Amino acid sequence: MGERFVFRHLDLLGTVIEVRVVADGAGPAAAADRAAIDEVTRLQSILSARDQHSALRRWARAEADPTPEVDALLAVAERWRVATGGAFHPAAGRLFAAWSDAAADDRLPSDADLAEAVASLDDPSTRRRWCDPTAVAKGWIVDRAADLAMAVDGVTSVLVNAGGDLRHLGEGTVAVGIEDPARPYDNVPPLDRVELADGAVATSGGARRWWTIDGRRYPQVLDPRTGRPVDRVAAASIVAPDAATADALATALVVLGPGDGVALVEGIEGVEGLVVEADGTVTATSGWPGRFSAR
Repeated sequence: MGERFVFRHLDLLGTVIEVRVVADGAGPAAAADRAAIDEVTRLQSILSARDQHSALRRWARAEADPTPEVDALLAVAERWRVATGGAFHPAAGRLFAAWSDAAADDRLPSDADLAEAVASLDDPSTRRRWCDPTAVAKGWIVDRAADLAMAVDGVTSVLVNAGGDLRHLGEGTVAVGIEDPARPYDNVPPLDRVELADGAVATSGGARRWWTIDGRRYPQVLDPRTGRPVDRVAAASIVAPDAATADALATALVVLGPGDGVALVEGIEGVEGLVVEADGTVTATSGWPGRFSAR
């Protein structure tokens, strides 16, 4: 059995990235970490929806053809938009901008403004201009980083964790805690814990991000079908074969909730989910690998 190494990096993908490696020695472990972080850095520069000079933003402004990386990510995003009936939508940035502007003015967006914004998502030019596949991009990047780290000679296990979107490859298992959305900043035991082997976990929700308008908090998770914040569900977690799938479906599960959302996840092979409603009610799919399993 190899030695265990842990590396941490700040200010990448908007979070802290942790790379855990089991390897034959410090040399292979450091090489695996560098391979992962170099790939994260490279893909972040290409796929950032915030950097106006990124290949993704230049494509969105119709200033350049898509790079292979942009093409691949857009294909994944479109696949999950269709599969979730629009609960996951890569152009939801259009709605996010409407709420951010409203919060800056300390006023709620009008029903007419939201209806117009939602209707605009059917327009191909709007989808391109407002394309922001962040809700799947982080997981997609984590997958590629983990693959490159695992390919280093002498490495037997890799875990790449980008702020809760994580992918494990190789031998053994890792224990992953599922945060309690009611106490996101408290040093308390996790709501649940799952053992992960050669797979991924992602969690989505509004517990850490919100707008404040007229003294009230509105979660920064929006339903692309209505344009309104999702307040029934506090958080949702997905266990899946890869982090891109987990990332996209965690967002969709928050939007769809314990009824339609759990039904959707139950129909996808190799994927399990957990929904925590705002009132604390927990619903899990039949094969959820933690203590809330419905089996």
